[in-house]
Amino acid sequence: MKFKGNKISFSILGVLLFVSCLSSKKVDSEIQNKDNVKSTNSDTLVSLNDLYFLEGNWLDTTQNVINKSYYDTWQIMKDSIFGKSTLLKAISPGFFDTIYNESMSMIELDDRVMYVIRSSNKPLLAYPSFKKLGDSLIFKNIAESPQEVIFINESKDHFKLLLRGLNDGFKRETIYNYYRVN
Repeated sequence: MKFKGNKISFSILGVLLFVSCLSSKKVDSEIQNKDNVKSTNSDTLVSLNDLYFLEGNWLDTTQNVINKSYYDTWQIMKDSIFGKSTLLKAISPGFFDTIYNESMSMIELDDRVMYVIRSSNKPLLAYPSFKKLGDSLIFKNIAESPQEVIFINESKDHFKLLLRGLNDGFKRETIYNYYRVN
């Protein structure tokens, strides 16, 4: 493409360069703000102790699929919390087949808790803790979808998992209800 004597091409190139610089500044500010989530108010920081309510076995009652059940199991191990999410399909009374597995962990790094998810045939997902609001613990990663994972401690036998973010340009929000099982 020749630009000699072509004022329109130079104008378009100038506008593209200007827009590119603006969007790069916006990305830089988001990255800087993402690291600046510490607060002097200790109620806004998430610690591993805040997540101890997860210990045990949980059933997701949101999904009403015939002969299929989602179970989560969480276990506290010294300085971490490890979990496993499993989709089971009943093949006959008392016999189940594992359809899906996902490993999860909560690990404290420096002053932040990281929520890490490992699914088969998918990349590892990491969500740094963002803040604590009452009984809600918020983990945020603007590069992933969903961008926010929120644990809401309803009671000792019930919690909600809220997934929030943009998907195909639309705001999406999904709430899962978990109840403790023995």
